[in-house]
Amino acid sequence: NRTEVALSSLETSSIIVRICALYTDIFLMLSGVLVAYSITNRLMLNQKVSILREYLTRYVRIIPNVIVTMLLTVFILPIISRKTALQTLLIDKPAELCARNGWRNIFMIHNWFKFEEMCNLHTHHIGTDFELFLIAPFLLILLWKTPRRGYAIIFTMLFIATALRFYVTYTKELTYFVPFSTRLSTLIQTANYLYTLPSHRFTVYGI
Repeated sequence: NRTEVALSSLETSSIIVRICALYTDIFLMLSGVLVAYSITNRLMLNQKVSILREYLTRYVRIIPNVIVTMLLTVFILPIISRKTALQTLLIDKPAELCARNGWRNIFMIHNWFKFEEMCNLHTHHIGTDFELFLIAPFLLILLWKTPRRGYAIIFTMLFIATALRFYVTYTKELTYFVPFSTRLSTLIQTANYLYTLPSHRFTVYGI
């Protein structure tokens, strides 16, 4: 009921849905905290940190789930779903996108492509998190060995990420928050130019 949806968006409680981008920020911040805790803990115990092994371990832990969800989207959901008018939009279109663009998810680069062309777009944050993780070990080791230089570099990166986020939001008139009567095209542009890119999401991860 579109009328009911429109009216409910005026309620104060609707902020929980309309500020949904905040949940991805929380996810990225928790991920950064856990990575920092894990690597710093080993450095405190004088254990060697192999960056290549860190990458491989993270990838091997994540990729089976990514592949399973793609297989479900392409082969299982179209079979078990009810044949309704919404199937083309909610089932068939994602299945087609995963069959064509699923390789991007396997290489963890799907978040760099358009939101409307993404296979399993609800997994965009996994790609963003993995790409941010690629620089995390270097920053943590630097911070451990030379704290002043480490802090200086991290705060510089935080400033640049925040400036980029502001610049893109301002120049392209994007909205990180979903106000009443926002155009769908604006939300898609926000996703494409701001929401999924690690360069704009480093702010919370770096903190």
